[in-house]
Amino acid sequence: MSISKNRFFDDPVSKTKYWLLHHEQERMRTVIMRKYEGVLDPQVYWISGTDTEHDGLSNDHIERMAQRLSLSQIGVFLAQRIWAKRTWLVIPALMLIGLLFTYILVNKAGTTTNDTLVPLAFTITVWLSVLLCCSATLFGPLIAQVLLPKTPVRQDEIDSVKSIISRCVIRDLEPGTPPDLADRARLLVTDSNGQSVTGQVLATDLEFSAVRSEWMTTKAVLFMVGLVMLTPALAISSPMLAVLDYFALLVWKRFAFWIPRDQEKAQPAQKETDPSVFLLVIKIVIIPALIFVGLSASYREHLDTFIRLDAQLINWLYVLGMWGFAIYLTFTAKSPLTVRAMLLDQAVRESGTELLIDKAGRAYFQHLEEARNEQIKNAKTDSSPFIQLGTSTGLLAQRRDPLAPTEAGIPFGLSVTDLATHVGVLGASGTGKTSGVIRPLTKQWIDGDLGGLLVLDGKGALPLEFHGIDGYTLISPDHGPFNPIYEMTPDALADVLPDVCDDGKGDTFWRDSARLMLRMAAILVEAHPDLPYTLTQIQQFCLASHQERADWLDSISNEIDHSGRLLAAAHYWLLEYPDFPEKTAGCISNMLRTWLGNILLQEKLGPWVNTTNTQFRVEGVMTGQKIGLLLPESEYGIGGVAISALCMRRVYDAVKKRGDNWKSLEGHRPVLLAADEVQNLLTKADLETVPVARSLGLYLMFATQNVDGLYKRLERDGAVQMLGNLASIIALAPRTDDSNNYVSKRSGHVWKASTQSFQGLPDAASDLGLYANSGTDQAMQSTTLNRQSRFGAPRLSYAIGLWHRQWTPKAMNWLNGMVVPDDSTQAPQRPSLQLELSPLIQPDEIDTLLAIPGTAIAIINRGRIQRRDVIRLYPKQHGGTA
Repeated sequence: MSISKNRFFDDPVSKTKYWLLHHEQERMRTVIMRKYEGVLDPQVYWISGTDTEHDGLSNDHIERMAQRLSLSQIGVFLAQRIWAKRTWLVIPALMLIGLLFTYILVNKAGTTTNDTLVPLAFTITVWLSVLLCCSATLFGPLIAQVLLPKTPVRQDEIDSVKSIISRCVIRDLEPGTPPDLADRARLLVTDSNGQSVTGQVLATDLEFSAVRSEWMTTKAVLFMVGLVMLTPALAISSPMLAVLDYFALLVWKRFAFWIPRDQEKAQPAQKETDPSVFLLVIKIVIIPALIFVGLSASYREHLDTFIRLDAQLINWLYVLGMWGFAIYLTFTAKSPLTVRAMLLDQAVRESGTELLIDKAGRAYFQHLEEARNEQIKNAKTDSSPFIQLGTSTGLLAQRRDPLAPTEAGIPFGLSVTDLATHVGVLGASGTGKTSGVIRPLTKQWIDGDLGGLLVLDGKGALPLEFHGIDGYTLISPDHGPFNPIYEMTPDALADVLPDVCDDGKGDTFWRDSARLMLRMAAILVEAHPDLPYTLTQIQQFCLASHQERADWLDSISNEIDHSGRLLAAAHYWLLEYPDFPEKTAGCISNMLRTWLGNILLQEKLGPWVNTTNTQFRVEGVMTGQKIGLLLPESEYGIGGVAISALCMRRVYDAVKKRGDNWKSLEGHRPVLLAADEVQNLLTKADLETVPVARSLGLYLMFATQNVDGLYKRLERDGAVQMLGNLASIIALAPRTDDSNNYVSKRSGHVWKASTQSFQGLPDAASDLGLYANSGTDQAMQSTTLNRQSRFGAPRLSYAIGLWHRQWTPKAMNWLNGMVVPDDSTQAPQRPSLQLELSPLIQPDEIDTLLAIPGTAIAIINRGRIQRRDVIRLYPKQHGGTA
């Protein structure tokens, strides 16, 4: 048996209602299309919930929302013209026609010489009444051709609606807007002028067709006029039918609830009361009795029989009374523009946006709009390649962030020019920072041949990820000889090696003394023409006897005499160091030997670096070479990390040497320095390089597990300074408090109105949980007697619809009564708002936000303006765990 179809006789009422609504919508759209072809979209008439409600609109939900809002607002103007034509032209004209026929039937009867006048007027009156009643049912589309105004909407009204939608709902994007910045939807908090969106568009615009509402009102009014049009014919022919016509008008008034009238509007916190018994008796008993008795005196067997003057007066009183009642109901129906004004006023009263603007300042929101436009402008003029990191989720836009993409699924990334301001990547082990960010970004750099590249890894084997790619070179003991200090200055060597190899503990005297010894030895070895400038030779120089060092220096005595730097170094070794106490000298030299031993005593590294015939020069990255230094800590220990740090410093010094005019140098290109586990490679000297790296053509991508390691390596102030110079941050779950606090603070704050408190249950889970966990009900259900006493009654529990009521043993089918509060005079509780500068991301929620693998918090520099969101990295990258 098929369960996909709904049979007619399973629910004939619903099926019939659906069929009628569907055909009403289809016929009215056809009428509008024919009458206003090329002027007005027939979608201005729609019925919510029908299958064809959105026919002719875009399949894109954002565009469809904009189209529906536009058509709804334009429809208000058409509805206003329908109301005006009906109220001021159609109904007065029909009333004059009805009064004319009343005069003929009442006053001319028995006095006219035309035998056919009265019967003809009677017949026309009846048929006109039937036509008006049928126009509200069978002939609606036909009558609509006549009653719809000639001009549905003016150009200035269309322009006004377009302006509202552009300011408040959909951003107008110019051709050439980069796809990653082409999110069209606005936040719906403030418009492009920094003014409140509340009071300009309404959510009811998406569900409510003013044209259909006004047309339904028009049909109801026509049906009412049809009943009233019949009054003179009934007055002179059948008092009983005249009474029934009166009751029909009362019934219509009761059920024509779609016509809003002032006196029927219930005030807040005020219970509507039924009319008094006296007024009810007047309407239901006395007036019908008066009509019946009065018209019985004017009843006659033939239409052309003369009516006495007193009977004519009674007939006119009846007809005018019925017309007066109908005109009253017609003219008290509010115009569509009035109804909309009331809705907009109510929306403004119930929204805190205008107070938020007053507190934060309108200029604040205007500034953010200007920043967004400037971002698009800068990105359009940026011709450098785009590097995609992932796709947006729109989460931060839902939290009212004006700098976040408002649509999910659009590209999220930065250009090479944006990358020049550096990227930091945070993520604990196993979160996917290598596979999700570092690897794809570096791969795009290589594939696009965007410049030179140096790949470093303070712990792992990241450089090996790109092995085999054309133009990419690996440096390791297995790939050829390499001198890590080739053309490196002694000062740079003395800055880097101690910071990497020393744990920073203990007396700084010994560390500073060993650093000085290293510097003095490197200065003299570098200057000596017969000594190789290698780490091995520097260690030999430090550990040599005084006489051996004196012999080496004797051969360069002339150079020493002409150089203050060499003279200071020679003075240290020939005069100062020999005077050191033996124990002091031994401690200093042992510390230096420990540092160098991390490299020279390592099984593979020692022989590898003891060469001047280096096959690789990391400075080649400035001319476009792509190099990876493969020295994983698991295989080479701290010595591999030290060599990586030395190479990173060589690149720093090389880009400094070429200066900020590097673009004018032939063959020179930007350099991407991709370093994973960077906390192991950084030294305090790097803090001076990071702020100027961009102008030197060095783009940094530093990755670390958390900020805690940076705080330890560079101290908190130094780490914060360095992180501040990384304009873009991609954060996977770092899983430390300091890191979560940093990411939260880096994400920023926005002014917004947020719900602070609400008197009620928090959610459906609480509602169902309280209902299911009722101890009272469990106790009541435990005995047969209690169960039998409550058959058909609701459970004794604290749940929505039940918790605010005093207990009474109501039957289950009294559902309507159950959901009504005990005290209906109490106004519903409204949430209280807090207008404040709120963090976009709380530290304690970061792990939850990033629970899905491949999800990251991204705060990037895009077009010189910050752009941020919770993003999904490439699906193919989610499998990584690095």
